Amino acid sequence: MKIPKILFVEYDSLSKRFFSDLFEEHFQTEFCDDNKCFYENIELLVFDLVVIDIPVRGEDEGLKMIATIRSSNKLKNIPVLCLIAHPFESSIYKSYEASADILLHKPVLNEILINAIKKLLDN
Repeated sequence: MKIPKILFVEYDSLSKRFFSDLFEEHFQTEFCDDNKCFYENIELLVFDLVVIDIPVRGEDEGLKMIATIRSSNKLKNIPVLCLIAHPFESSIYKSYEASADILLHKPVLNEILINAIKKLLDN
């Protein structure tokens, strides 16, 4: 059975460690902590899911990442889960407008995050 591969775009080192500990037993995980890493890896490697942290600063870059995925014939069917620490109405709207599949507010309960990831991988 194939082990799903998830790309996490996460800028916070503590969050990266948390996601790694939470998911390393069940998934292959790759982490990018800057935009350059994302753009280099998204086309080269094959991912089953992308989790993007939409930070307060640099919100537009996270939305551009989603647009990159959705505009590529090779990538457009990869599910995208967005994590957002600032639940401003405009950020929520922009994330869905960019075609994020699921948007969760940080902090998020482990069970909710795991269930959201499983749901996206099962589709």
